[in-house]
Formats: sequence, C-alpha cells, structure tokens
Amino acid sequence: MANRRANGDRPLKRQTGLRAPRRTFQIYCEGKITEPEYLSMLKRMPWVREQASLQLQPHRGESDPLSIVTRAVEEYPSPSDEVDEVWCVFDVEAPTPHGNLTNALELAARNAINVALSNPCFELWLILHIELHSAYLTTASACKKRSLLDGSSGKEIGSFDYMGALDLAIENAKALDLKHIGDGTVSPEDNPSSTVFRLIESVGPKNN
Repeated sequence: MANRRANGDRPLKRQTGLRAPRRTFQIYCEGKITEPEYLSMLKRMPWVREQASLQLQPHRGESDPLSIVTRAVEEYPSPSDEVDEVWCVFDVEAPTPHGNLTNALELAARNAINVALSNPCFELWLILHIELHSAYLTTASACKKRSLLDGSSGKEIGSFDYMGALDLAIENAKALDLKHIGDGTVSPEDNPSSTVFRLIESVGPKNN
C-alpha cells in the first residue's frame, strides 16, 4: 500500500538526489575561427552540458591580449548576474610575443579574470591532442605542424576528433607545465605550453 501524506491526499513521492546547478562560464576568445569552433564543440559535449553553460564571446575589433582582457573587464558581470567564471583565451605568439602581454596578464589578475594562455598559439593546444611536443615552436611552425597532423587547411578545426582526444591533450599539457616548473621558466619563455587544460578542468569532471 502506498505511503500517504499526513492529510491522506496523495502518495508520497520518493525523493531523488538534487543535481548541482550548472555553472556559467563567460569566455572571451582572441581568435575569430579556431578557438570559437573548438569551444563550440566543447560546449556541445553531453558531460559539459550537464554541468556548465559556456557563453562564448568571440573576437571583435582588436584581437591583442590587452584588448581582450579590457573588454572582459568592462563587461565583467556582477555576482547577481550568475556568471561563475570569466575566462580570456589568447596567445603569446612567437618569435615576437605580443608587446602588451604582461599588461594583459596583470589586468586579468587584478580583476579575478582567468586566462587560458597558449605559447606560441592555440594550435599548440590542438597539437597536444595528437602528440606531446616539447621543442620550441614559432606561431607559423605550430600552425604548419597542426595542419600536417590533423589534415586541416586554414584556421578551421576540420574533421579530427579533438573531443575524443581531450584526455591526451590535458595529459600532454600538464607534462609541459611540470617541465617548465622544473626548469623555472615562465611566460613568455615557456614555449611550448598551454593552460587551456585549466579551463577544461574548471568546467568539471568528464564523468560527472
């Protein structure tokens, strides 16, 4: 016989575990094509949709790191706007780093804005989905190597299953991170490196 409420009106329903609320990420991208395409693929993953909402803010106008962070600061929502984390995704570039890179990183730190920084460029993060690369790269050589590995042309992501290789990319990026910590090298001398893995891990565990 079904359990009843005290007033005898309706059966009591078995309470199920409450799912944690989805966290909202506002992500500002330096690139116009590669980064937004990659992050759009990420936000469609079932494990991401279950626990996070990624709000992408692609490049517009100037695309140097300082302008990206400045825009994020200007649009940084108040706590009442229910945005949990703000991220800026941009590159160091090589052989000549962005001239305002240090200012951009300092501005982000002062405003509690997270940075996913790739050195020399986002293509290095894509390379790490396929293999560990620990030798110095220029921006041009990173783009060329990425195209040779995944068969893409131009800036588009192409057909390679990057989401299927995400665990390998994180593992490889962490290996580079540990190498640079051991060597005592910091940005912009930490070529190659990418902290995009920190954004991925902040979104949440894959097996939630």
